[in-house]
Amino acid sequence: MMMSGSNTLSQCKRELLQYYLHGIHSPSDGLNGSSIRRAAGERAPLAAVQERLWYRFRVPSVPPLYNENITMRRTGPLHVAALCRALTEIVRRHEAWRTTFRVIDGRPWQIIQPPPEEFPLAVINLRNAADAESKWAQIATDEVSRPFNLESGPLVRATLAIFSELESRLLVTADQMIVDGISVYQVFPTELSLLYEAYCTNQAVPLPDLPLQYSDFCIWHRNRLNEATRKNHLDYWSQQFANMPSALPWPPERSNSSAQTHRGAIQGFTLSKALVDKLKAFGRDENISLFTLLVSALTVLLWRYTEREDIMIGTPVAVGRERSEFQVLLGYFLNPVPLRVRTTNHPSFSEISLRVQQSIRGALAHSNVPLYYVVESLALEPNRVWDSAFAVSISLAPPLPALQGGWSMMPMEFASGGSQWNLYLEFSESQSGMIGRIQYNPDVFKVSTILAVMEDFQSVLEHGMANPEQRLSALTNRRNQAAS
Repeated sequence: MMMSGSNTLSQCKRELLQYYLHGIHSPSDGLNGSSIRRAAGERAPLAAVQERLWYRFRVPSVPPLYNENITMRRTGPLHVAALCRALTEIVRRHEAWRTTFRVIDGRPWQIIQPPPEEFPLAVINLRNAADAESKWAQIATDEVSRPFNLESGPLVRATLAIFSELESRLLVTADQMIVDGISVYQVFPTELSLLYEAYCTNQAVPLPDLPLQYSDFCIWHRNRLNEATRKNHLDYWSQQFANMPSALPWPPERSNSSAQTHRGAIQGFTLSKALVDKLKAFGRDENISLFTLLVSALTVLLWRYTEREDIMIGTPVAVGRERSEFQVLLGYFLNPVPLRVRTTNHPSFSEISLRVQQSIRGALAHSNVPLYYVVESLALEPNRVWDSAFAVSISLAPPLPALQGGWSMMPMEFASGGSQWNLYLEFSESQSGMIGRIQYNPDVFKVSTILAVMEDFQSVLEHGMANPEQRLSALTNRRNQAAS
């Protein structure tokens, strides 16, 4: 889709920014804080996008599917009291991080708990420990794997490991009901570093009061889901789910059993800075976002594995995060949406990127209606939707903020042992290029298959940048020649 004209170009740039942040672009609807703010003592409903998680929590499962973790490194001396004070202030500021959930009259509600006098920080001394790294890995894995109780709470906990006088690591584990990518990669690390430095130097707290709370977002979002809005979105999704393809016939080792075990493991990998720079240059020239190119490469890769001409890939989209009042909140704003891409007529990488871009734009424009509502309203089979549209999913993490001296983010390297996805690729930019991780179900994928996916994905990107106009039929011919 080629665009021209200054107004169209500026609109495209705004959309690409939203793609990058996994937000949505929507017209102003007169958001007024005073009109949606929850009254003191009033019950807080779950966000419409939260209810999917809540009902999945009600299904017994062995592994903890929805434990998220944040690891921050402190280089330099650490003042434990200042860190504990900073964590306490963050929980005071954000109601979402002191919320529990309870069923009242047959309906789940948020219960906002009072702020704690002091956040309970567990401190582990590894200064003189032999093989400190392996001990920390075991401690962190055990911590991330420990389930939460939604009714009793708390739903966030922290462990501090002190390796030396000049190096410490903070592991924060939270239930996904109260966090998303913006929370993990932007809001929490920014606030922690600013508050910590302020308390260490006896300065005033540098953060303004929050204009709204997560419970206010829940009310706002529910108010937006009127009948006309829902019909508009459902019309779009009914087309997207029409003649939905069956689950991909991949991987080859996949069991014929339809039982979902929800077990999870993680493999990390990197994309070089040189490759990422090529992707960005190509994106600038073609007005295509980095996320679009990553989805395009995954589409080509799945086509190479299956030669399927109708491919569905899932991605989580942030609902409401485009609003400045909600950008600064900790909480869960995600709604999973499917991206449907057709590879008919053996398109080139450039052509696939345009098809992916169009699919992303449509999904973002219609992402306000929760997936569970779409499935129920269109009378779709939930398991088939999940197997066809979300068995393979992808996301690009928000860009990391510049933190106060001494603090830095570390990649999510500890697995809880559970996964809601069969295969989930997550990417985040770094100074050396891009960090990727594949979360997968080891009951579905062999480790050798995952290692091949990492290698093949990078190969597709490199080939796409070197030969963006080469059609998929050329890849077929090359494969057939190699086989003969």
